[in-house]
Amino acid sequence: MTLPEAEYYAGLAKKGCGAAVLLFNERGELLIVDPNYKPDWGLPGGAVDADESPRLGALREVREELGISLSTLTLIGVDYIPSNPPRTEALYLTFDGGVLNGKEIESIILQKDELDEYRFVDIAEAIQLLNPRQGGRLPACLEARAKGTVAYTENGMLT
Repeated sequence: MTLPEAEYYAGLAKKGCGAAVLLFNERGELLIVDPNYKPDWGLPGGAVDADESPRLGALREVREELGISLSTLTLIGVDYIPSNPPRTEALYLTFDGGVLNGKEIESIILQKDELDEYRFVDIAEAIQLLNPRQGGRLPACLEARAKGTVAYTENGMLT
């Protein structure tokens, strides 16, 4: 017996989705942000809204968090995050937002209700300051960025 279409789709897994953007300065340092609601530093980004593409969600988050309107993003990483109640399983996409020039950096306006600070740091420091999943997936994403490919990780680690 075949399930009705609505029942079939209702029974499929529900995965959350998040997106982050790598932004660099002209010295090759990575922009990280200090959220005021959790202990670790993070990358600009966050949850993708319902019926919003991951790319549009990433662009929206950068605009909301930093006051910067980017025009293009390149997908460089996909991370599968298993469920850890109360959190559901999720896909986390990392995009390359490119290099910000001095004028763009000067125009950064932090979303004060979520972020206390931003800074540009070298990659080794970023890995130490970022939450473990973001820091774990960062080398794979940087390698994919350099090669023009997309990295796949699970729970922040290469498979």
